[in-house]
Amino acid sequence: MTTAAPQTFTATVSAELARITAAMTDAKGTTTQFAGFGAHAPALGEQRLVTLSTRTTAGAGDEVAIVGFTLTGIESKPVLIRAVGPTHGSFGVATALTAPRLVLYNRDLAVVGRNTGWTTSGTTATIVAAAARAGACPLGATSADSVLLLTLAPGAYTAVVNAADDQTGVGLVEVYDLSGASVDQKLTNISTRAMAGAGDAPLIAGLVVGGSVPKRVLIRAAGLALAQFGLTGVLAQPQLTLRAAGSATVSQNAGWSASLDAALIADAAGRVGAFAFPAGSQDAALGVNLAPGSDTAQVAGVGGRTGIVLLEVYELP
Repeated sequence: MTTAAPQTFTATVSAELARITAAMTDAKGTTTQFAGFGAHAPALGEQRLVTLSTRTTAGAGDEVAIVGFTLTGIESKPVLIRAVGPTHGSFGVATALTAPRLVLYNRDLAVVGRNTGWTTSGTTATIVAAAARAGACPLGATSADSVLLLTLAPGAYTAVVNAADDQTGVGLVEVYDLSGASVDQKLTNISTRAMAGAGDAPLIAGLVVGGSVPKRVLIRAAGLALAQFGLTGVLAQPQLTLRAAGSATVSQNAGWSASLDAALIADAAGRVGAFAFPAGSQDAALGVNLAPGSDTAQVAGVGGRTGIVLLEVYELP
């Protein structure tokens, strides 16, 4: 089938798998893959976000990194949450957190778990096994990284990370879905409110898509849009860059309302329950199809500016 020139669209339907796959190629030869499933398709549980992570800066007192995530479905889910500092430093990050403290809250702001130093948890062998199953890099055997291994009910959660030794640094906050392929259990979004800095301290989110077909996601970087919630010191104009595993730039945006996909982005935000960006704002957003594998979304300020930003990644239905 051919759409309005100059795009070509092809589709394949599988009744056995309850799946439709499609590809759209534009005049420049760029091809975008799509996939859709019936409500009970066996692949629906595999097509999901299996890992979400954020690299950010945290310090003492109010200089915290705040990472929110949501679990959907009807069953509780095993989740591995890590605040990686010292081990992150072993990969060449000179300003890594030396002693991250990790506290997890539920929607009612009740503490669900806390840890300062994963080797003090008493469950190190279980944590090591869970990390290996999730494909996470091993932590140093005596490192001060912090970890929580919990079974969580569906709902919204907030992980707060700061410096137990009052030393500001760069940390990596990771959330791993350990439940396996399941339609009834999904990790559907992650959001991070933190400083977007320059040089060694941009705000970076990593995501891993499981399964065998592309997954549609919405990625947003809110700067001035946060002012409506009373926040000051927000990033005036965030630039959002999506990169594939090989560091190649997949897409970039520094003003969502000027995007050709602005209407689709606004509609997608409404469908996942994200707050609306003001019309004409210079907040950034991307609606993209991601192939199975790992990608990173990076936020920096246009013109080298710094400020508070909210970086969000949503799985789209």
